Amino acid sequence: MIINPQLWVWIAIATALLAGIASALYQALRRVGRSALIERASKRGPGAVKAAEAILEDADGHAVSVALPRTVLNLACLVFVILWVDSLTPSDGPGWLERTIAVAAGAVV
Repeated sequence: MIINPQLWVWIAIATALLAGIASALYQALRRVGRSALIERASKRGPGAVKAAEAILEDADGHAVSVALPRTVLNLACLVFVILWVDSLTPSDGPGWLERTIAVAAGAVV
């Protein structure tokens, strides 16, 4: 089954967007202020305050747990860009030129 080249582009865009969201979450967890988070959580109730305190106890661990999916999504985006570039050229598989173009396009994304 041959997949439409446009589908590879849309999948690559979707993975890039998801990676962007994961990256924003990672940065937010790394830079979170204890007082600001507790203040926001207190508006939601005591359960939210307990959850915020649990997150703050291991903020680096939570940030790393978000960084792993971000890395996987970035790599998946690169694979989908390679498949898209390969689908644009008539060949048996991606050659060095297609891979170079795809890596350059993936770096921009």
